[in-house]
Amino acid sequence: MTNYAETVATKCIECGQCTDECDFLIAYGKTPKELANEALNTKFSDNPVLPYSCNICGYCQKLCPENLDLGLMIMGGTRETGLRENRTTSRSPTCN
Repeated sequence: MTNYAETVATKCIECGQCTDECDFLIAYGKTPKELANEALNTKFSDNPVLPYSCNICGYCQKLCPENLDLGLMIMGGTRETGLRENRTTSRSPTCN
């Protein structure tokens, strides 16, 4: 996720084309650049439900003049969040 989140954070020009049309972005009131920075800084730890709220439909990429695929970044976020949750909730029994 980090590499693509960096790409989104760098290339998103915050033109508003996707934020005016995407239900996910409208609901969270954030641009892809803001979400990318959040992914890079907190890995969505402040809002672990956020990455699971995107439909990953590809509409944002169709609208984006920079051809950015927010869904690709979000998929990385769900993977990262899931891995983090597994590490904290799944403990192997210890043998003594």
